[in-house]
Amino acid sequence: ECIFIDTENSLDYTRLHVIAVALSKHLERISKMPHKLKPSERAGLSEDELVEKCKRVQMRKIAAAKALTADAILDKIHVYKVDDYAEMVAVLKSLDRFIASSKPNTKLIVIDSIAMPVRQAAAIGIGKSGAPESTNKLVAELGKLVQGLCRTKAGNGVAVVTTNHIGIATKVPTAGLG
Repeated sequence: ECIFIDTENSLDYTRLHVIAVALSKHLERISKMPHKLKPSERAGLSEDELVEKCKRVQMRKIAAAKALTADAILDKIHVYKVDDYAEMVAVLKSLDRFIASSKPNTKLIVIDSIAMPVRQAAAIGIGKSGAPESTNKLVAELGKLVQGLCRTKAGNGVAVVTTNHIGIATKVPTAGLG
């Protein structure tokens, strides 16, 4: 399962569907390749047993690949549309409960873009409390939330990926170039 937090309304469902179709076809194609056993899997087996074991593994791979249709892949992607800084903070704070209660098989969290809510809040001079705050404070608060998310999720086998379009090399937010 994957959770995608879209802050820029840039997630293109048509493109995502094309990717899911291509992935499904690719998995089906590679599932038909002959299975090779590792040396540890071969130990103590006769030639006939090796052939039979390879066939069983191959059949499981083919069945698993056929079950991963484009729709099945897309059903495992859960999207949050976040419109502002306050919503981003609320989503990040609620993710642990959501994953634990509803999506325990989550293995990937994507935040695209972590910078958009900060840029938006800085443009109007408002932080999560509604009071004027500096951009650096907003970035620091969001950074702490994401770091906490990364720490708790990394220990549970969940990858967290963020995209960023700003950098704070000076006192003024600039384009993130890397």
